Amino acid sequence: MPKPSWRVWVCMCIQQASLLTITAQSDLSDTSNLLQTGWAAQTGWNTSQDMCTWTGISCSQGRATAIELEIFSVTGSLPESWGRLPQLSVINLTKGGDGSALTGSLPESWSKLSLLNTLVLSDQSLTGTLPVVYSTLAELTTLDLSNNLLTGSLPSAYSNLTKLEELDLHGNYLNHSLPQSWGELYQVRVMSLWDNSLTGGLPDSWNKLNSLHILDMSLNYFEGPLPQAWGNMSALSELWLNANSLTGSLLESWSNLTSLSMLYLGGNALSGTIPALTSGSWPQVYLISLANNMLTGSLPASWAALPMAQTFHI
Repeated sequence: MPKPSWRVWVCMCIQQASLLTITAQSDLSDTSNLLQTGWAAQTGWNTSQDMCTWTGISCSQGRATAIELEIFSVTGSLPESWGRLPQLSVINLTKGGDGSALTGSLPESWSKLSLLNTLVLSDQSLTGTLPVVYSTLAELTTLDLSNNLLTGSLPSAYSNLTKLEELDLHGNYLNHSLPQSWGELYQVRVMSLWDNSLTGGLPDSWNKLNSLHILDMSLNYFEGPLPQAWGNMSALSELWLNANSLTGSLLESWSNLTSLSMLYLGGNALSGTIPALTSGSWPQVYLISLANNMLTGSLPASWAALPMAQTFHI
């Protein structure tokens, strides 16, 4: 087998050094600490071995393509140097089970990872804001930053992430209003924004999210009426808007949500009567929650006649 060229060898050394920077922080502060805790021995990191043999590292032609350490408990901050791994397509650092966590902010240098399609950093203690520069991650399909300590607004520029399919930001301290521009995330199938401090109204422009199956925005501070235009979201299966401050009435136009299976609107300030449904509406709905609002009148017979309905909370 021919020996790799000196350029390939230098590239591999640079990548290996970039990877090792996470082992120089916090509880992974030095080699002796690592060896004492057994973490390096478990993973094979920080050794003289080729990085492509390390646990959690996938390679192609000697270049790191994936870092997946979700079964390990790593602490410290996220390395800026990983932005120098141009072939990286997956980063998964979901928190381990022993209570330890990563801290610090999201590295802006990671915006250079032009092939990155999966970024999962859930259940950590990351702080700071969502980097606007991540809007350049054009190949990103999965972004999961749930259950951290992130603050600030949702960047409007993330509408450029046109390949995004799964977006999970729940369990943070994100605030301000929902970007109108996110109505251009035409490929997104799952969006989870629950348990934040988001405010403002529900954007009409999101009616263009025709691939969206699950939308969970419960436990925030949204206000104003339910958007008439959302009756066009033909793929929507689960809609969670409970525990907000929404007002106004229930909408007849939402009877056009033919894929809907679960509707959670409880714990708001909705008022008025419950409108009758037209024939053929909501053929797949099996759970409806309207409890703890200010609705009046009785449940129309057309609701009770829904073919799949099993549970009503009114």
